[in-house]
Parts: sequence; structure tokens; C-alpha cells
Amino acid sequence: MSDILTLNFAFILITVLLICVLYCLVYALKVNARLNKSINLINDLYKLSTEQGQILKQLSQEHSQADLQRQSDAEKKENHLNQTLADVQARVSGLEGDLLRVSNQTEQLMQTDPATKMYSRANQLAASNASIDDIVEACGLPRAEVEVLMGLHRKK
Repeated sequence: MSDILTLNFAFILITVLLICVLYCLVYALKVNARLNKSINLINDLYKLSTEQGQILKQLSQEHSQADLQRQSDAEKKENHLNQTLADVQARVSGLEGDLLRVSNQTEQLMQTDPATKMYSRANQLAASNASIDDIVEACGLPRAEVEVLMGLHRKK
């Protein structure tokens, strides 16, 4: 009977060990499947990060090219504005010269024409606050014209 107990005990022990080995084998297969999924996910993440890196590199290059183009456009606009400013300054200088010539010609005409000379002298006297009688006497203009001239100077 002791041999039967020993055999039963050995059978139970072998059965328990066999169940443990089977359990460990199933567990190892599940762990192996999870590891394979993890490796696949890591590979997919690596591919995705590589693709995104290439996209970022391409976008960076495009952005750099756009910046260069914007700088070039800004420089062209600045050069155009500088040229336009130089043209405007040249025109202003020309106009100033023309104005000076016209002013000189007007002055010469005022000095050569006796009637203009009288009115010019009357205008100067009115500006210096001379009396109406003094202006009439100095310039020989009618009193009414001198009064109008004085009225204009008072409003100024």
C-alpha cells in the first residue's frame, strides 16, 4: 500500500508539475505576444517619428526660402522707395529753382513798372504801420486804395 501511495503521490506531483509547466508555457507565450506587439509599436513609432522629422525638415527649408524671398522683396521695395524719394527730391530742387527764378522775375518787374513800383512802396509802408496820409503823399495813390490796403494789413 505504501507503494501505491508513493505512486499516487508521484503521479499527483508529476501532474502538478506538468500543470505548472503548461501554465508557465502559456504565460511565456502571452508575454512573447505582448513583447512582439510592443516591438511592432516601437517600430511604427520610429517610422512615424522619422517621417515627421523629414516633414519638419522640409517645412523648415520652405520657411527659410520664404524668409529669403520676403527679405528680397523687402529690399526691392526699399530700393524702389529710395529711388522714388531721390526722384521727388530732384523734382523739389527743380521746383525750388523755378520758384526762385519766378520770384526774381516778379521782383524785377515790380521795380521796373512804375505803377507796380508805387503799389509795392505803398505795401511796404502799410506793413511798417505808416499813416494813410503818409502813404498817399509818398506814393501818389488815391486815399480809398490806401485805406483798402491798410485794411488788408490790419486783418493780417
